[in-house]
Amino acid sequence: MSNAHTFKWDVTRYAATKSMIDAGEANLQTLASATGVNMRQEPNGSSHTLKGYATVDGTHAILNAYVKFYKVTSKSGKRKDVRVNIQTNGFRFRQHAMAQSSTKFVFKYVPSDDAA
Repeated sequence: MSNAHTFKWDVTRYAATKSMIDAGEANLQTLASATGVNMRQEPNGSSHTLKGYATVDGTHAILNAYVKFYKVTSKSGKRKDVRVNIQTNGFRFRQHAMAQSSTKFVFKYVPSDDAA
């Protein structure tokens, strides 16, 4: 698993409630390194989903987690943002994050060529 790529988010209650989790510049660089996808150059409405494993607040281990990066335009139409949607199997991440002031989500992605 030496080729695992790590993504990290501090998800606020507000971001979880509004489903507006910012991708974060470091995570976008990791995405580009891991997959070759540069979300900043993708057209509006495009998305890219990764499957991996994760931890929540350093205590909850999740074997099947999905992170979907997607590009949106701000309501004013002046700014293009990249957001993420976090899905977990067997753990209600959004409900957990909405009950905390901030939740640490650490996601590990291993490219399929390296998973074997």
